Amino acid sequence: MEVYYNSGQFPTSIRALEKEFSSPFRMFEALSGYYEEQGLLSVSHSRMARYEILYRFVCGSFPGRAEEMRDKLTYDLYLRENVKSRPAFALDQSPYKEIVKSFFIREDAERRFLSGYEGFDSRQLSKMAHLEVFGDGRMVLFDYRNREPLFGNAAVSEIGRV
Repeated sequence: MEVYYNSGQFPTSIRALEKEFSSPFRMFEALSGYYEEQGLLSVSHSRMARYEILYRFVCGSFPGRAEEMRDKLTYDLYLRENVKSRPAFALDQSPYKEIVKSFFIREDAERRFLSGYEGFDSRQLSKMAHLEVFGDGRMVLFDYRNREPLFGNAAVSEIGRV
């Protein structure tokens, strides 16, 4: 519970996963059981490993929800930080490379979504913010310069669909 709920790092994922159980207690009880079965309780896990473990738990317990949870976990991950190495479960972004590049070039010229980035070119913008394309085609921009004060989450804008 400390890792997945109290940390505030998995808000979207945990809310979605709770729907599969009769109560949040039952969800955390099942997750704890998974940790025990997999021999994960005695190991200190990196932040990225926690996302991957939760994804494996969902795949094993609710395979029909794997794609949805992949997107929710990816969303939660980028909400907190602009990670450089993507988790293994995340949707491949290579088909969208040119779309993302074009977005940051347009954003450099127009500044529709990223305020406070004046003086930075499109290449720098793409390193300071993150644009993710999700399985349903949504393009979501994570703005790391403008964060919410309580949890430090990035400002988020849905900018369209592919």
